[in-house]
Order: sequence, then structure tokens, then C-alpha cells
Amino acid sequence: VVEVETYIKIGENAANKNITIRGIKFDAEKQGPTGTTANTYSHFIRVYSAGTLDFEDCEFCNTQANKVIKVEADKHLGYLKINNCYFHDGNNSAVHIYQATDAHACDKIEITNSTFANYSGFSDGLVEVFTKGGALAADPADDAEFTMDHCTFYNYIKTSDNTYGFVDVRKSSKTTVSNCVFMNPTIPDGSYNAYATYTYGGTVTNCIYHNTRGNRVSPTGSSDADPLFIDAANGDYSLAGNYETMTISPARNAGTDGSNLGDPRWHSAEVLPSTDFATPYAFVGAKAIVSDKMQLNGDNYIASTASGGSAYWKINITKACAVQVTLNMSDAVVTGHNYQVEIFDAENNSIGTLNEGGWHNNTDDKTLTGNIQIPSAGNYKIVLTNNESGTTSVIKGITL
Repeated sequence: VVEVETYIKIGENAANKNITIRGIKFDAEKQGPTGTTANTYSHFIRVYSAGTLDFEDCEFCNTQANKVIKVEADKHLGYLKINNCYFHDGNNSAVHIYQATDAHACDKIEITNSTFANYSGFSDGLVEVFTKGGALAADPADDAEFTMDHCTFYNYIKTSDNTYGFVDVRKSSKTTVSNCVFMNPTIPDGSYNAYATYTYGGTVTNCIYHNTRGNRVSPTGSSDADPLFIDAANGDYSLAGNYETMTISPARNAGTDGSNLGDPRWHSAEVLPSTDFATPYAFVGAKAIVSDKMQLNGDNYIASTASGGSAYWKINITKACAVQVTLNMSDAVVTGHNYQVEIFDAENNSIGTLNEGGWHNNTDDKTLTGNIQIPSAGNYKIVLTNNESGTTSVIKGITL
């Protein structure tokens, strides 16, 4: 833990250096020349030059500076990487990269698996990047590259309307924001608006936002939904996952990589339903966790729209048993199916597979040949996949 009373400077002579800062908690509660929280510094970490600057597994808290990490104007950083970091309880901007007059202040910015929470102040976006000249370049080669993935944003309070909200990337066509969660920017009404992301180019893909205006451009696959944080007011941004009460965050299992949205550090354990298999345990669509290749239809149906489409359930099994599987096909709508059921243990090792064994288009319930031996009690995952390419099949569910 480093208690910082002034600021940190990454200096003029580091232009060709590759710098990694890992595992440090920067606590600036005493920031100010008199050892108080009174602020006389506009920046906390001031970057003048470097080849690459990599922050890994760091925490930044109680920063009274206007900018936590600031790349100075007319200076140059080749590549800024922030991964698995936690910015919280600060003032104004967490990351601020200002355009230089004749070149980017930073060529490439990558922010991943990080959390930004409980910031307040006057102006600027929480993560703000200005590209060369402040305008969308005629030649995309002139654009800085900005990538953000699997980040959590919560509670950004501004006293001025002169800001755009959480992420503000000015005029770069090489902007990609994906798999993030945005919630609760509080900004006065005015000519500026509380957007989750305010980008002039690029894409915003597969994010959720709540109590904010959403995204300014390219909101591909993004939606307004409460992420159901466990206890955000006390710093717990874990996602609700109680399958007994069916209180489940829409951010769970919604990532393009199959994981949860937001910072992975908040991927808490799930509360799973239990059974002793004394009687068949019928799964229906309402209890399915579905991938981006699946959707839940009305009347608790599961729709698989293409080859590889799959749904899965997690369950706690209370004793060793042999599992037999029946496909609930009654009243199904099909053009073809070849269903496979596979069970995985808690370490994601396959326990066994059952399948239809070829193409079918029937709509009758079908019990698959054989069974899968569950060796012991524990948490397991049951995956249902349609292996028939180019087909659409709707199924009620499965019975074990």
C-alpha cells in the first residue's frame, strides 16, 4: 500500500520504456501538501512519456485529484493497459487522455476486467479520451485505438452538466466497448447528458445499463436492465444468482465469451436448486440460463435457431445417481433437430453425453438411450445442444 500525499510522475525520459505497475494499492486519502485531503494538484498519476504503461491488479482510492491517471497534452504514450484494477471513491476523472496538437497523446488504450465506482466532481467523463484534433479523422489510420471489455461502472455524481457520463471517447472510429455494466450516473440536466458511453465512432456491443440514457452510438445488443448488484451501496457489485428464488441478474452468463458481464472479480457463487432425484426433476424454459444463440419464448419454451445453439442449467445433486434424459418435444415446432445432452462437473469436466444419434423432425417426447453416471454429490451443469446445422427447433425442456 502506497499512501500518496502529492502525485506520481512518469517522466520525460521514459519514451522507449515498457513499464509495469502491479499489485499496488494507491491510497491518496492524505493527498495535499499539508497532509490533509485539501487538493492543490490537478492530477494524481501524471504520464509524460512511455513506450507502454501497464497497470495490473492495482487499486486507486480516495483520490482528491481532478484526474487519477492523466496523459499530459503534447506528450506521448504508446500503449496504456489497465487490467484487473479497481478505481473507487475519487473526484472527477479516473482516466483522462488529452489530444496533442500534432499526434495522439496515446496510440492505444485497453481497459479490461476493472471497476469504477463512487466518483464525484465537476466535469469530464469518468474515462475520457480525446483523439488527435478532436474530430473524426478522415483517415482512420489517424485514429487512436480504444478497447474496453468486462468493466463495471457504478455511481458517478457530477455537480456540472459539462460532462457525458461514464465513458467519453471523442471521434475515434477504432472504439470498441463490450460486455460492460453501467449504472447510476447522476448529472444535472442541461446540454450534456448522462450517457453510459458517448462515442463518436466505433461500436458498443453487448452491454447493459441502468438509470442512464444508454449509449450514444452503435448500441449493438445492449439493453436497459437492472444488473441486480448484491449490495452496491456497500461496495459489493456481485450479480444476483439465486436459482431457488429465480432472482437472477440479466448480466449473468450474458457475455460474448459465455461469462458474466462486468468485472470478473464480482462473479459470485450461485445459489443452485437441489434435488435427490427421488422423483424426476422437470426442467422448463423459465429456469434455463441461455446463451446468445438461444432465446426464451412464451409458454416456457426454449428455441434453438441454429447448429450449436445451446441452453444449460446448473443444479446441486445430493447423492450419486444414474441420470436418464427425456426430451420434452410435445407441441414442438421444428425443421430438424439432433439434440445432445452433456453433464459437466464443477471443474467443467465432462461426466457423460447422451444424444439422439442423427437428424429428426419428430414432435414426440423422446427418452435418450443410456444414462449418465453421477459419481458423487456436488454442483453440476447440464447442457442441451442442437447439433443439426441449418435448422430451427423449439423444445419445451428436458426431464431428468
